[in-house]
Amino acid sequence: MIVNIQIRNAHFSDCREIAKIHKKCLDKSFLATLGEKFLTLLYKSLIECENGILIVAEDNGKVIGFVSDITNT
Repeated sequence: MIVNIQIRNAHFSDCREIAKIHKKCLDKSFLATLGEKFLTLLYKSLIECENGILIVAEDNGKVIGFVSDITNT
């Protein structure tokens, strides 16, 4: 099996999949309890934020992971 993982900045179109991953992997976390719709909006806001960082890992075009952060300047 060939693995073709790419790392890139997230796009708005990735936010729903990021929310699904968050909810699945961090299902007991407070933010996950707020639901996929909330998480999708949260990650879209992070993309729009000047100090926000949202990066995805993609395998053959499918988002398989992400990292997010926000800087405090």
